[in-house]
This record gives sequence, C-alpha cells and structure tokens, in this order.
Amino acid sequence: MKTVATLIALTVTTALAAAAPAADKLQLVVGQPFAVLGTEPSATTANMKANAKNAAMAVRADGCSNVSTLRLTATAEGTAAGKRRTAPLSVVAAAPGAFTIARPQETGAWVVALVATCGKLTAGGLVPLLPNGATFDRAHSTFYERAPTAAEIEKAVKDNAAR
Repeated sequence: MKTVATLIALTVTTALAAAAPAADKLQLVVGQPFAVLGTEPSATTANMKANAKNAAMAVRADGCSNVSTLRLTATAEGTAAGKRRTAPLSVVAAAPGAFTIARPQETGAWVVALVATCGKLTAGGLVPLLPNGATFDRAHSTFYERAPTAAEIEKAVKDNAAR
C-alpha cells in the first residue's frame, strides 16, 4: 500500500510540474529600423526619424515584465581594413522595450553582438550585417537565452567574412 501511495504522489507531483508555466524568458527580435517609428505622427519625433534612418537595425526585447530594468548593449565585431576590430555601437531607446542600433563607423565585415538583461533574465544575439552595411542578414542571425560566448562571436565573424 505504501508503494502505491508513493507512486500516486510521484505521479501527481510530476503532473503538476509539467503543468506549471515555463519560467520567464527574455527574447530578442530584430527588424528594420523604421519598425520602431510610431504609427501616430505626433508619436514620431524628428529625432526618432533621424535615429531610425541612420540605424542598422531595430531590436525589441520580448519577455521583460519590467521594461524600466531592461538594458541592451551592442558591439560591432568584425574586420575592417584587414584587422580584427571590436567597437561599441550606439543603442537608442525608441519605445518601451525597443531600440535602434547604429551602424559601425568603419567599412568592413561586421557582426553585431547583442546582450540584453531584464532583472535576472539575459538574452543575446549575433546579427551579421550585409556587405553594404545598410541592413542585417536575418537568415544568418543567431539568438540565445544568454549572452553569446567569445567562441560563438569569433565563429560568426569568420563565417560572415567568408560570405
């Protein structure tokens, strides 16, 4: 009888664990810079338009329950003038949970390394820029539920330079 009670308790516990909602997770979504512009003309300032026009991409963080704690960094990783380079990129808040990311200043083969935090949650991404630098390569972008590792960044840089 004790074995049956233990088995029932184990089954109920397993069922409750399976039915529990998944833990919160932070996810990054990239899009064209104009995506952050408001649909209302009054909501779109001249400064927002200028930032979007000069940006490589827009980034939205989904899953952050308190956007006031949301932080996003962007770093250009790649090669310019035949040398390996790393350069911080300007990140401009465009709307709650949405940002524009500046283009790298130098011409080169670039991957944008993204890291977002919201409280205890972290998300990251590696987004290659197309050779013209005007936009990003969604098909070769990779996203993580953590910051990208140095090895992942180096692999993305090498793969992007080879394209």
